[in-house]
Amino acid sequence: MSDIDQTPQWLDRIVSLELLAVYNNYQYLLRSIIDSPWPFKDRETFTCVNTDFTKTIITIKIFSCSKLVSIDAQYLRLLQVESSWTIKEISESLVEINYKTWIDPSGNVPAFIFNSELISNTKDSLNKLQKIIKNSSLGQYSY
Repeated sequence: MSDIDQTPQWLDRIVSLELLAVYNNYQYLLRSIIDSPWPFKDRETFTCVNTDFTKTIITIKIFSCSKLVSIDAQYLRLLQVESSWTIKEISESLVEINYKTWIDPSGNVPAFIFNSELISNTKDSLNKLQKIIKNSSLGQYSY
């Protein structure tokens, strides 16, 4: 999950993800472009990410920081974004992931379209992430 360049490969609807600022080893600022289904305009988010690491639990909290960056008229800015990941090691071969998100889609998106996209995209994203994890090794990453 920490490989930002690889994130658009597994996180559905993310066209690009750009690291704008690193405040320290636990906090950073991201810009995301979200591909919205036609005929809706693509969305843009600016989020602050806070991470916390313990021996068996990783907690990631993501929230809107859109006021830190000027508006780009090419995209519709999402002003209300809040999500979190809790990744807990249950055993050496089992990991529990809890993912919560709340996003105000802004603009003229009917709620039923947005809600159905959110559920199916989350499931697809977690399945893609699981495949990437199965096919990777710690040797691929430098720490």
